Amino acid sequence: MEGNRRLAALKVLREPGILEGAVARKVERLARKIENPQTISKVPVTIAPSRRATDRQIAWRHGGTAVVPWQLENRASFIPDKIEEGYSNEGRSFYNANCATCHGVRGDGKGSRAYFIVPKPRVFIAPAARATFNRPALFAGISGGRAGTDMPAWSKVLSDQEIADVAEYVFQHSSERPR
Repeated sequence: MEGNRRLAALKVLREPGILEGAVARKVERLARKIENPQTISKVPVTIAPSRRATDRQIAWRHGGTAVVPWQLENRASFIPDKIEEGYSNEGRSFYNANCATCHGVRGDGKGSRAYFIVPKPRVFIAPAARATFNRPALFAGISGGRAGTDMPAWSKVLSDQEIADVAEYVFQHSSERPR
């Protein structure tokens, strides 16, 4: 998997004649400097069934311990896009295993640990909470935790995509009517 610009650059290095004018001449000179032209014809490619299937790989390559760091604005636009796409099914299992013990399976704040926690965990299904929740706020809360509470900063152990998955699950789950 590689960016389109890089693939286009490799293509013109192999076939400089597809360009015109001064740019073509510069590329031809550059192409002649390549000692073994076969090295640019063997580019590893990952074929994915969909763009969504590549999200984790793209986020890993450019975020966290990045191979090629993204500029802040690129990263900032990638994360909300993933949240908007709705990854609630992926977030459900993490929520049930790690969040429900405090926030409750239904988001009612009545998890098995809730009795022992001060201040009490957030009640996601409360009308006031549902009125103020939005995806970026949930992402920020899950990612950075909440100072003065038992809410940990999950960014220390989860990728941005995994945090987006949980945020989407909480957002959709808390938007449902209480049972």
